[in-house]
Amino acid sequence: QYQRRVHGRQSEVDGSAMTTRIDLSRPRYDQSTFAGRAKHFFSVCDPRTVFASSAELDAAKDLVLAYKSGKEPAGTTEEQLWHAKKLYDSAHHPQTGERQFIPGRMSFQVWGNMVICGGMLTFYKSFGGVVLWQWINQVMQCKRESYPAELQRRCQLYES
Repeated sequence: QYQRRVHGRQSEVDGSAMTTRIDLSRPRYDQSTFAGRAKHFFSVCDPRTVFASSAELDAAKDLVLAYKSGKEPAGTTEEQLWHAKKLYDSAHHPQTGERQFIPGRMSFQVWGNMVICGGMLTFYKSFGGVVLWQWINQVMQCKRESYPAELQRRCQLYES
């Protein structure tokens, strides 16, 4: 029996039959090409994942964890697994597995920052508008920066 890795898949060959399991620790798309890196970036930053319900996020987490332990439901398709991983990765911290605050998620950053930049560019003529939009921008930056630090502190507590 030997193992081989090809584009995020781990294949096991025992001589009679070949079964393919997806390696979820690797990106779905080939990172050696520009197209693969672009697809991966757009997948990570997909703003539609922000609107996933708690039930969808819980189901995605359950499927990903079950797959990693080799106990996924029978009939699970590759597409279902990649979609579940996309939802799980978009909403849960990679070290603790805790669900992240929505503005702290990468999938929120694109359109969240577009709204803030739009407000800053639109209301630059009034002092109140500048102060308001700068304050909103700074609050978002603080939330974005403090959330990973809080989770890192929690990770250190878990390790000790």
